[in-house]
Amino acid sequence: MSRLKATLLRIRDFMLNLLTSPWFSYKTNYTIDGTKWIMSRDDLDHWPSMPHFHSVEKDEKMNVYTGDIYDIKTKNYLRSVGKKDMKTLWKDKKAVAIIMYSIEKHDITDAKIPDYAAKMTAEEIGKALKIYDFSFKENDDAE
Repeated sequence: MSRLKATLLRIRDFMLNLLTSPWFSYKTNYTIDGTKWIMSRDDLDHWPSMPHFHSVEKDEKMNVYTGDIYDIKTKNYLRSVGKKDMKTLWKDKKAVAIIMYSIEKHDITDAKIPDYAAKMTAEEIGKALKIYDFSFKENDDAE
């Protein structure tokens, strides 16, 4: 990688971190498909999924449910991540908390949660995201 490209990627990473508060975003400390990813809890863009990951190093987005990776500019499908990487993602409680919060907040009805996803209660999700009044709608209806 050229020095200029490496510098530009570092600037991009800095800007992504600057623009996304740590309370509302999450950067993986592991790699998926050879790169690190950032997921925003309240991203306004719902493509290719809500929520979705942004690559730190490339102009790519990843659908969190399917593992499909797309080019940001052209929206063309590029590839899918392997099952091992998907299992790593779905065992990550912080990532799962953001996903479950987004499903609830945006009333997403077609989300396909894998069987191997980390199981979390509403209270665990709220603590992971530092939202102490978070609860699922079905729990609110029961009261």
